Amino acid sequence: MTMAGSIIVPMNVCTIGIRMKNSRQCMTMATEIPIGQFGGNELNILMDYLIEIKEFLSRQIKVVATSEEEAILQVKKQYLESNIVLDANDFVDFEINTL
Repeated sequence: MTMAGSIIVPMNVCTIGIRMKNSRQCMTMATEIPIGQFGGNELNILMDYLIEIKEFLSRQIKVVATSEEEAILQVKKQYLESNIVLDANDFVDFEINTL
């Protein structure tokens, strides 16, 4: 029996035994969800989403060197030794995506 303005949603419920390997019991049970809780006659099912946030940092560094390659190597070495650390002041942009 349902309340006025609610629906019955079948759900599979499984339990896994702790003492016995491969012990698993499953049963189907019904859960009553009030439709008004979702703001209308549509059923909104909650799901998990994995969201990725990427931040982009950038800094320009002036280097004196004999070649472009040497300049890159100098900055790379300083960066890897944590002598150059980008922070919030170097923020340029961001991206948000689902995975």
